[in-house]
Amino acid sequence: MCIRDRVTGIDYDADAALFTVHHDMGDTLASSVIACMGATPRPAGFAGEDTYRGRGVSYCATCDGMFFRGKQVFVIGGGNSACEEALFLSDIASSVTIVLRRDQFRAPDGVVQKVLAKDNITVRYQTSIVELSGEAMPTTITFKDNASGETHAESFEPGSFGIFVFTGTQPHTELVEHLVDLAPDGGIVTDDSMATRTPGLFAAGDIRSKRLRQVVTAVSDGAIAATGAYAFLRG
Repeated sequence: MCIRDRVTGIDYDADAALFTVHHDMGDTLASSVIACMGATPRPAGFAGEDTYRGRGVSYCATCDGMFFRGKQVFVIGGGNSACEEALFLSDIASSVTIVLRRDQFRAPDGVVQKVLAKDNITVRYQTSIVELSGEAMPTTITFKDNASGETHAESFEPGSFGIFVFTGTQPHTELVEHLVDLAPDGGIVTDDSMATRTPGLFAAGDIRSKRLRQVVTAVSDGAIAATGAYAFLRG
């Protein structure tokens, strides 16, 4: 039986070893559940971010980096992911500017030193992007000096630059967070078979705590979780 419906909640009865999956059409009992609700990149919050998403604003260097070969790129964020992605983009783009709202990085010093050693990477400390504007493609970035509060706008040719946002990822764990352990990155902790701390509950894809969130790793997780669930059901 296949049910396509919006799930609103998941409960687990340890005595009966059964899950109750609540959805709009009613409730369904299950002996095993695979949670794969994905994750969403945390937005930076500047005006125009949603307007130009996919048209100059990206959240994945691996996915979209090649669209900016030989162009100017701005990276928002100061954590490990932002630094790693800036290093990746520096081999593709003509220049990479890291926009850092604080006066120092949050990434480990070793990664930061690699970033600072790259000739085509520069850092704007205590700076935020507050607005991205233009027409069909963005042309103007408004920056804010977080120390003084002053803002200024810089203009570019349409299609000549990109903004990559790396301010974190939010896994969608709401339906199962009472049944799992969460890592500091907000993802679900699993073992090698994608099993969580609740017997019969597996997690796959970007909802997991993991280093690389890509389609290929999500597909791999799904195959492993399905095999794990099958083995669990067989006992």
